[in-house]
Amino acid sequence: MDRILKYEYIILKRHALLIMILLFYVFYSYFDKRELAIPFLGIMIFVIITISRFVLLKMNYGHQRTIYKVANVFYMTFYAYYLSDDRLLVQGLSMLLFFINFIELIIIIEPEAPSEKVDLLWMGALPLAISSIATAMRNALTVEMIVYWGMLWITLYVVFNTVGYYVYEQKKIFMNLNSEIKKNKVEKESLEIEKKNYKKLHHVLLKQKQEIEKKNIELNRVSSEMYTQSELLRYISSVLDIDELIGLVADSIIGAIGVDTCMLYVIDEGTNEKFYKVNTVIEYDFLESFKSDVETGVYKRFYETGKPYMDSNVDMQEYPFIQHREVGSLIIVPLVKSDDVYGLLIAEHHTKDMFDHNSMNFFKSIISQINIAINNANLYSKMEEIAIRDGLTGLYNREAIQKIIIETIDHLEKKEVLSLALLDIDRFKKINDTYGHLFGDEVIKAVSSIIQHIADDYNGYAGRYGGEEFLVVLPNTKLNEAETIVAALHEEIKGLDIIYKETTKVKVNVSIGLSALPTIAKDVEGLLHRADNAMYYSKNHGRGRLIVDHENLLDTL
Repeated sequence: MDRILKYEYIILKRHALLIMILLFYVFYSYFDKRELAIPFLGIMIFVIITISRFVLLKMNYGHQRTIYKVANVFYMTFYAYYLSDDRLLVQGLSMLLFFINFIELIIIIEPEAPSEKVDLLWMGALPLAISSIATAMRNALTVEMIVYWGMLWITLYVVFNTVGYYVYEQKKIFMNLNSEIKKNKVEKESLEIEKKNYKKLHHVLLKQKQEIEKKNIELNRVSSEMYTQSELLRYISSVLDIDELIGLVADSIIGAIGVDTCMLYVIDEGTNEKFYKVNTVIEYDFLESFKSDVETGVYKRFYETGKPYMDSNVDMQEYPFIQHREVGSLIIVPLVKSDDVYGLLIAEHHTKDMFDHNSMNFFKSIISQINIAINNANLYSKMEEIAIRDGLTGLYNREAIQKIIIETIDHLEKKEVLSLALLDIDRFKKINDTYGHLFGDEVIKAVSSIIQHIADDYNGYAGRYGGEEFLVVLPNTKLNEAETIVAALHEEIKGLDIIYKETTKVKVNVSIGLSALPTIAKDVEGLLHRADNAMYYSKNHGRGRLIVDHENLLDTL
């Protein structure tokens, strides 16, 4: 039945437009002192019909199909009454409204059964019959009148059949599409099941592969190099800091196979932070030159190929990055994950023919473990971030923001001030009760977004302290400076227009308490307590206010 209300809404917009045109015509005729070509009574009845349709729409009469049919038969009867009017404008307007109303009935009722078609046909025929009889009673029948009414009846029948057939075809197409969608859904679910099965198989095979690799390592422990490798891999897999990881790798490679220099360059895919590490037995620090060479593209050709490179008979003139040291053998291995190069591992030795195929395999195995270790480090970093963030807003959660406050206060220099604002959304329970908890979540997210933006702009921190309570921490910000910042924040929140169901604008306001340490409060507990009291002062004195803490505020509560 929602379709009925939808189409009725469209028709009401059409009627409103026609009323505007007719009113313009009435006023124009009045000021131009000309006779109306449309009866004023007809205009008033049309206005009344439009108002009645609007009232019925507000009463959701579309949910009562019988009332909807009777109302539309009445409307069509009124339109049909003027079909035989001598005035061309009246006649044309009545015919337009009559057939548009009839087409709307066909589209909404969607007749399929013979009884539905008969029912719909008499709904169009009855108004025409009444109008035909009324016309015959008012005027003497003429050939032209009979032909005119005959054409109207034929038009009604043609419209009924044509539009009805079109609606039937569209419904048939829709049902076919719906059937295809359901079929595709079933196929998709089947594919998902297959995907899960393949995934399980992949995990089994991966587990078997790992077990085989472990057995191979155990069988080759007689090799000191492989033993060192095993020890290295076992350790780096537990390292969760990338800088520490690449330092450990560089140290282990020098210790394991006796290279002179090991250099590592890694880009953290999560933060895009670049890490550089140079370990060497040579008494020369060339970390800065390594960074410069990477940034200026000296290693570009090795980076772009994504493939390991080995030269056991180095001609130093071919490598512009080799300076202040003798190099006879060189290995460069790109760090690759999912076909993306995110770093380089470079090993050098002063003698020629130092590296062979086994050396390359060693470095490749190191790279695979570096991938796993870096992935673990990224996952750990993400989990740490999730642990301190509120799931709905992305702000720091209560525990995290309290920890930040304590740490920030501990690092305050002498005479520095930390200001803290506690915000609470006014009448939030009423918002939840009126619009629902999902919309309440949208309100919280919208307010949180503004709070985070302000905190970022002033090098502060924002946290969700409770359900609809928030904290803004402003380090090294005096109380009067914080008042200006928080006042701007308050104005921005008050300016929010949060749309409910695309029709209703919901305004939001907050009560804010602002305090500072050490000028007012003397410790963390006191700071939070005083900001909370200032906020409740706002709550108890009209809400929607920013209350700045002062020494005598507690006495006024």
